[in-house]
This record gives sequence, C-alpha cells and structure tokens, in this order.
Amino acid sequence: MPKTNPSRPGVCSGLALALSLLLIGFAFWARTPEAAEFNRQTFERFYTAGMILMLGFYGLVCFGLAGAGVVAAIFAWIRNEAPVWLRWVGTVMSIIGPLLAISIISRG
Repeated sequence: MPKTNPSRPGVCSGLALALSLLLIGFAFWARTPEAAEFNRQTFERFYTAGMILMLGFYGLVCFGLAGAGVVAAIFAWIRNEAPVWLRWVGTVMSIIGPLLAISIISRG
C-alpha cells in the first residue's frame, strides 16, 4: 500500500510570514529618531569605516530576514504544510515584504 505524504503543521509558513513582518517592522524602526541615535552612538566614532559598517550591518539584517523568509516559504511548499492558505500568505508576504520594506526606507 503506497504511503501518502501527510500534511504537516504550518511551522515554516508561519515563520515566512513572521520574518516578513519583522522585516517591515525593522524598516519602520530604521526611520525613527531612536534608530538615528543608535547609528550615531554605534557607528559615528569609526568615521568613514563606520558608514561602511553601518551599510553592511543593515544590509546583513535586511537580506538575512528576506532570504530566510523566502527559504521558509520554499520549505513550506516542500513539506506540504497545512493549512494551504497559510502557505500562500507566507509565500506572498515573503515576496511583498522586502519590496514594502524598501519602499518604507526609501520614502523621503
């Protein structure tokens, strides 16, 4: 008797959704005065190297969250997670989340 691939709980789907929302929240935080103060206290003392470190730090956080969200969404489809709507929401948010974060950060 052939075994079917049973549906698993939506752990990776929820993770993809959570990482996308965390990325959007990080983008909102990056535009606050508290973030500017954090940048001043942390990176200003290194002068030009501080700007390079700051760009690297924020790039690592943004690309890390976005990439982990995409990987989690892919694993959700591979694992055949249930409910199906959560897989779709995680996938769509892992695509839209980084675009929305870029829009929030670049808004002048």
